[in-house]
Amino acid sequence: MSNFQHQPTGFTQRATLDPDLNEIHVFSGLSRDKEKRDNVKNSFWVYDILNDKWSCIYKNENVGQNYWLKMQHVEPVPRFAHQLVYDHVRK
Repeated sequence: MSNFQHQPTGFTQRATLDPDLNEIHVFSGLSRDKEKRDNVKNSFWVYDILNDKWSCIYKNENVGQNYWLKMQHVEPVPRFAHQLVYDHVRK
């Protein structure tokens, strides 16, 4: 079993494909209350289709509105209904 299967369920997962690399890119956030940012976590995973392997590219375990207010200009603030765009030509 991969680490991806042991992660908490997220809301509004988004995925894109890279047909050249045979990869699926998945971005997920976890929020128990979309009005608050105190229970939010981000993660970005890549699934290698040919090797049947998940890799965690980014995971933020920090929670709390104070953290996100301080870091909002350094890293993306979690969203409840986000979108994901991937340019497979430019990677």
